[in-house]
Amino acid sequence: AMLLIGEAGLGKTHLVCSVAEKRVASGAPTIVLLGQQFDESEPWSQIIRHVGLSCDRETFLAALDACGEAAGLRALIMIDAINDGPGIRFWQNHLAAMLSHLDNYPHLGIALTIRKAYFDEAGLPMQQLVPIIHHGFAGMTNKAARHFFKHYGLAEPNVPMLDPEFDSPLFLK
Repeated sequence: AMLLIGEAGLGKTHLVCSVAEKRVASGAPTIVLLGQQFDESEPWSQIIRHVGLSCDRETFLAALDACGEAAGLRALIMIDAINDGPGIRFWQNHLAAMLSHLDNYPHLGIALTIRKAYFDEAGLPMQQLVPIIHHGFAGMTNKAARHFFKHYGLAEPNVPMLDPEFDSPLFLK
């Protein structure tokens, strides 16, 4: 279980979608959900409903685990922006139990993203999560800027992009 943490606009959603797109193209079972899609009800039933199924949690998880095993890797559930929708209190109340259920399925993983501003108050079960900090374009801002300028047909500036705001893909765009 991974938790991707980053400031607003640094590309967490883009990263999730890009990873999902590549996984699906290679035949890796992948589900992407957005935090805003959730309400206050039990999370597994919501996930099952959002993917268009009508089964119980164990049947869903066993089937997804079997898909991962058949593919030779983990099936992955990705939930972007758990700070959206019902928000942090919802995940404080449900995430530990969700992750415990996943322990029974070795070919099933989960990846979550959260905006850094909400992480400190989140009270998430960090002993069950691997935290990863997303820094946007930090350390490769000039390379990213060149790519953006080329993509949009713009002339590149003659000076390096020194403003740290250009580390943000959203700001650069």
